[in-house]
Amino acid sequence: MKTLARHLCILGLPMAAGLPATAQEQGAPSPYSFSITGAVLGSSEVDMSNGDNFQWTRSYVEAQGTLNTSRFSSIGLQIGGGQTNYSFGRGYNGRTKLDVDEVNLSVPMRFRVGARSAAIVIPQLNFAAESGADLSDGMTYGVIAGVTWKLSPTLLSGPGFGLQSSLLDETVFFPFLLIDWEFADRWSIATGSGFAATRGPGLRLAFDATSTWELGIEARYEEFEFRLSDSSGGGTGVDRSVPIVLTSRWSPSEALTLNGFVGVAADGEFVYEDGHGNEITKSDYDPAPIFGLLARYEF
Repeated sequence: MKTLARHLCILGLPMAAGLPATAQEQGAPSPYSFSITGAVLGSSEVDMSNGDNFQWTRSYVEAQGTLNTSRFSSIGLQIGGGQTNYSFGRGYNGRTKLDVDEVNLSVPMRFRVGARSAAIVIPQLNFAAESGADLSDGMTYGVIAGVTWKLSPTLLSGPGFGLQSSLLDETVFFPFLLIDWEFADRWSIATGSGFAATRGPGLRLAFDATSTWELGIEARYEEFEFRLSDSSGGGTGVDRSVPIVLTSRWSPSEALTLNGFVGVAADGEFVYEDGHGNEITKSDYDPAPIFGLLARYEF
């Protein structure tokens, strides 16, 4: 699922919010809802196959407003932005430091399409470029869509797909399966739950330890693609990995949720490509310890 599967969602595909789940059937929601989310995450220093080493940190903030037109239909607006900071020991392609700015805009929509089915559609605009480059040069766009059926009181599932542009003037299509399944008492498995400002599709196994505390394990594919500045030679940078993490989610109130995770980013590689998609330099990197914290407040 090469380029731009990361755009499945910035903070996790809001699957459950778009489906006719039991909790939603208990009453009509407020006409309006708002939330703000902040995340900080990073990695420890790891070795690269080219003999160098690197580490990264990321900070991200997102605001969302939603208009609920019924129990099963809504339209929202998500606006987020942040920065990822890379540091290299000896210098990767001549640079010891690389700061990448991000801005993301999406319009998540959900609506009922049948007595036991619902659809979700999320058009998106994404910008990612090294500081000093024109942010608009790092623009990509796409759409995520899916339909789910309520197959049982505890199982929601159905097909989804993504259609996404890239910085190399390609269009990528990728199918995926939407699932939200409470398969045992206090146990569930779901797609797109998101552990912290994620950039790709994933799968999460969760256990409700208490009414306010959830533990989980999650794995996902991530690919971060960004425009390089002229001082870096132009072109595109790509950071790919497969994070596998243990998560903890605490909800001390209906409004506040705190997420934390720790794990490892496996199968990592860092690539520079020119404006025509030709590889300039590439280096794999060792499994990288990663960690992060996310806080979300809804009102």
